[in-house]
Amino acid sequence: MPPSKYRMFHSKCEKCLSTSNLIVHHKDANRRNNTLDNFEVLCKSCHAIVHKRITNIIRMRIFYATHKYQLTFDFYSNN
Repeated sequence: MPPSKYRMFHSKCEKCLSTSNLIVHHKDANRRNNTLDNFEVLCKSCHAIVHKRITNIIRMRIFYATHKYQLTFDFYSNN
């Protein structure tokens, strides 16, 4: 991404507020979707965490699809 586009973004990680090692992340993981609302600034550490979660969710969905299990719980509930 050209430096002029970096100026349009925050100078802090949107997750942990770090100001070092910043990169621009595509929220929907589609590198071709370059609309401004699809970008977020993350430090390298938070970026790695985000991608690890995405990878784990994909692996879990593949597991449940191949083993014909159904997801019967809600990830976001406190139950």
